[in-house]
Amino acid sequence: MANTRGRIVRKQSLFKKLKSYPFDLLLALNEQRELIDWDSYSKTIALPSGFILTTVYFLVRLWQDNQVDEKKPQYFDFDKKLLQDSIYFRNSSQSTIGPKIISTLQFIIISINLFNTIYFLSSTKQYAIFNKSTPPNTSSARKVSRDIKVKTLWDTVLFWKKDDEPEVDSYWELNIWNPSKFSTYLFVSFPPFNLLYLYLTQSAFKNLIFVFSTSVILYFVIIKGFLVLIEDKQILYQETFDEYQRKYVNPKLSVARREVAIDATNGPYDQNSIEYYSPGRTEKLFKTHDYKGRESVEAFHQGEFTPVKKGTPLRKSIFTPKGNNRYSSYHPSPLSRKSHPFN
Repeated sequence: MANTRGRIVRKQSLFKKLKSYPFDLLLALNEQRELIDWDSYSKTIALPSGFILTTVYFLVRLWQDNQVDEKKPQYFDFDKKLLQDSIYFRNSSQSTIGPKIISTLQFIIISINLFNTIYFLSSTKQYAIFNKSTPPNTSSARKVSRDIKVKTLWDTVLFWKKDDEPEVDSYWELNIWNPSKFSTYLFVSFPPFNLLYLYLTQSAFKNLIFVFSTSVILYFVIIKGFLVLIEDKQILYQETFDEYQRKYVNPKLSVARREVAIDATNGPYDQNSIEYYSPGRTEKLFKTHDYKGRESVEAFHQGEFTPVKKGTPLRKSIFTPKGNNRYSSYHPSPLSRKSHPFN
């Protein structure tokens, strides 16, 4: 009797699916975040977002300052009845939801600014420099020392086992400042000192013009000046390397040669049996015949022979005309054909 039992598929219970759903969702969101190229959205999202956040914070401060009719120095006089009636010193049970929303919005804007500032200033990338005795001429370099690995008896027995890393007493480490382009654009349009200036001063539209002028100056100094300078230097370094590769490395490694086709149909003394072609301009074709005399053409490409159908257009080659002895690398024998022993 044949076994009709189907394949058993292990399924998860509903409880396990619900239990693992938050972790799976967090993993999927993290993968989607890692796939986003934030630097490509620097001009379209980061730069205008900074100006929008600055404007919103200015409106928040303007709303807070206009809630009290008197000037700020009177707040320090505790005998004034105005201090008791102010929304900043009023009982929380009597306050409306409006000030809470404004305070929450202010906290969110300040948190975004602090997070971006810390991330912008602390983004670094480390590089290790080995086989260098003199210290690099930069303040970001530091010497890292480590003890040589002590060999145990077991390491002596396993003498054929190689270490993954070479034993180095010390090396130089470069801690390079490497902020992202997105964070740089957001810092330029939303700097922390603009928020500090709006927080400490009385709200006025001239202050908004001042903070925007500061962001414009930072844009021309950092974006149009410093970042463009770095990109120009990278272009010069790349062009220097390409020129060195093209003028020095390639002539040494890729020597230009001439392709030669030899026809042995008419014997070794046929002066018209050699054809010269420009290198890389010809198809590598091989013509053979079967026992019935039928011709078969095969092309050689990447280590394989591929049959070529009749009428297939091939690349034209440049070759010297037949009968031109100046380009022939074969010199006929001084013996004539009649005196040759095989004739």
